Amino acid sequence: MDHPKEIRTGSTKPFELKFETFMDQLIAQQQEKVAQIASQARPHLTPEDILNPQDFPELMSHPTFNYEEGLLTGLIAAQIGLRSFLFRCQEPSKITDKNGETQ
Repeated sequence: MDHPKEIRTGSTKPFELKFETFMDQLIAQQQEKVAQIASQARPHLTPEDILNPQDFPELMSHPTFNYEEGLLTGLIAAQIGLRSFLFRCQEPSKITDKNGETQ
């Protein structure tokens, strides 16, 4: 059976799987931090509520929440970029440099 991270990255290389696991841990830790801050600002929010902070003025005006949510967004974007890069590395002919030349 395929390892879940192998399915997401298309990779079976130990370093890449470890890096994916590390990113998952960072994201989970940041999600927990965002949830804690959100619950301090407005108790009884659901995880879905936290994904839609624009519906809650208490969250939108909370500078720490906005900062930590921005960090979470950045971590997720980095993970997506890493997965894309690893997937493209599976077919080296599709990797190009900044000038559009095949590497």
